[in-house]
Amino acid sequence: MLESPKKQYLILLFFVVSMFLMGCQTGSVEETNEQLLLNENVNLDNFEKIKIGDPETGEGGTTYEEVLDLMGDISPQFESEIIDKDDSSELEAHWWRYNRRHQFGTDLIGVKFIDGKAFSKFEEGLE
Repeated sequence: MLESPKKQYLILLFFVVSMFLMGCQTGSVEETNEQLLLNENVNLDNFEKIKIGDPETGEGGTTYEEVLDLMGDISPQFESEIIDKDDSSELEAHWWRYNRRHQFGTDLIGVKFIDGKAFSKFEEGLE
């Protein structure tokens, strides 16, 4: 007895979905290389080296390039930029050091820049 085309389609669809779901399962958890998550440059000494400039212009503050150098030329894990109407830019950048001792697993250095110069900084978990 021949099955209806609709029933054949449903059987084929079930087979395809089943194969897809089987492909999504993994037999073991892959190990991650925590070296990629660990930035030893995120430390209290480097945080204290970042100079804060004028809150409106950033003048006198450490430049973005200098902070990037302090962080071992590792790009920030978070970066957000706003261009103002007068073409000045404000940038916020965060660098993390993975650390299981803290509640959220990270130590953090955050810096806010105006036109590439630091005007604010903050840290979380650094000792």
